[in-house]
Amino acid sequence: LEVQVIETYKSKLRVDHPNMLTSMANLAMNNLAFTFKSKGEEGKAIRLMEEYVRKRKHILGPDHPCTKDSEDTLNSWRIEGLGLGSVSGPQAGA
Repeated sequence: LEVQVIETYKSKLRVDHPNMLTSMANLAMNNLAFTFKSKGEEGKAIRLMEEYVRKRKHILGPDHPCTKDSEDTLNSWRIEGLGLGSVSGPQAGA
């Protein structure tokens, strides 16, 4: 269903239309990325989150808190994909 919402919005509005970023389509895009991630489809999740971050940067700007939150998520997923684990700090007892 989330995929259908995204495709419907894309067909009705320009991809960079301001309403797209705050619309259900973008929320669905974000949710779908998390769904892919939870199902172990990291490649799909990262590609979708990359698109989402690009849109947020373009419309909200690179320093907007929402842009930064999404970018942090994307970077975390990339680090996990490299097998480096969490970047939350040193492990206890290290």
